[in-house]
Amino acid sequence: SPSAATSAFQNYPDNKTLRIGDVTLDNRGTFTGNFRFVLTGQQALSWRQAAIRNDLDEVKKQFDHSLESAFPDGVEAHIDHFVGIDDPDVNLVAVIKAKGSLGAVTSKRILLPAFFFETRGSHPFVAQEKRQQPVDMRYGDIITDQVIYHLPDGYTVEGAPPDDKIAWPQHANLIDKTVMAPGQITIARSLARAFTYAKPEEYQDLRGFYQKVAATDQQQLVLTTAQTAKGN
Repeated sequence: SPSAATSAFQNYPDNKTLRIGDVTLDNRGTFTGNFRFVLTGQQALSWRQAAIRNDLDEVKKQFDHSLESAFPDGVEAHIDHFVGIDDPDVNLVAVIKAKGSLGAVTSKRILLPAFFFETRGSHPFVAQEKRQQPVDMRYGDIITDQVIYHLPDGYTVEGAPPDDKIAWPQHANLIDKTVMAPGQITIARSLARAFTYAKPEEYQDLRGFYQKVAATDQQQLVLTTAQTAKGN
């Protein structure tokens, strides 16, 4: 009789989403930023199909709507233009401009979401304790975020996420990395999901992985004034 099996690490690197951000902050916690989304595989295909069915202005409206779930509350983001929308042989690039407010500001500190694109991110399965049916994710993928925060004058980093790795062996892994430089900090996050199908008896392992991811994504980036850092 036919039986279901978990698919191995296959073809998931074909479906990539790379979200790159360059964010300049001021001491009020507001920012301006330039972003590029580089799409390969299924995501690129869906937007190219949309461009065949609609004129470009309509596709840009649809893309702007999709950005609402990717960018934090209080942020206005709009696509400026696509690169490669009509060429399936290259990566599809969306060039985006954004501005708005991030986090909370006190007299001496700015508290920001460390993982920019996860402030409104939904973590599947975290709230569902049990599952009787298999999980079908349709396709595997890799989502990589890399955001450079340019600090306001007079501010330094007081707290940031440590480098970390969370793994569900042979199924998925999350890698976080932070790189400091004068006046800026780069925070990167990569979630690779190689499985497309999970049996009910695997559900607790799947849920445990996403619970750890959800907890990690809640971390903050804490900036402080030089005076505070010196203890004044």
